[in-house]
Amino acid sequence: MELIYVDGSPFARVVRILVHEWRLAVKCTEVSFPLPPETEALTPMGQVPLLLREGQPPLFPTLNIIEHMSSLVAGDVPFPHNDQTRENLVIALSAGDVLAQAAYQQWSGLGQIAENGLGFEPGARNLDRFFRTICWLSEKAEVEAIASMVAAVFLYWARDRGVAGLELADARFDRFEPLFSRPSFQFTKPRPHTLAASGKSEDGLFE
Repeated sequence: MELIYVDGSPFARVVRILVHEWRLAVKCTEVSFPLPPETEALTPMGQVPLLLREGQPPLFPTLNIIEHMSSLVAGDVPFPHNDQTRENLVIALSAGDVLAQAAYQQWSGLGQIAENGLGFEPGARNLDRFFRTICWLSEKAEVEAIASMVAAVFLYWARDRGVAGLELADARFDRFEPLFSRPSFQFTKPRPHTLAASGKSEDGLFE
């Protein structure tokens, strides 16, 4: 199997961490962003991570990849995934989706250009949804749980990429800190990336 990833993608980082933690025989291949045409052609959503399997269609998005890889794991492993952990994992990945939406809105300079009939600013609401969800997970999931690992990856990404500010000081996030020192987190730590126009990172924000 081969995992196609972009260095800055937090979703791909989640899968790379699991490849490392679960000791799976998966070749990890980095591609650039925007995706090369040959990679873009492998998925209708033009996204990473992608898991390539011999004789089978490419597998995506992140949840499908995790569930396939978990079926290959034998015995006790860190961040185990099963029917009992699935609910919180889906919630954690959904939190990452709204974080990505907020980041894209910031970096693209999108803002209100007409009367706002929604009654709220979408980017700010998505950030609020992200932080509320991560706080909720901090109370519901053990730090050794797969959902906590995913939450830690997104928290790191929000800090590293400057997506949010004071909200990141919430003491409830401290429980995720021990995860950052794990070899799998260090091994997959993204390189610095910047947007030419804004100086902020933007690469591979795909599920």
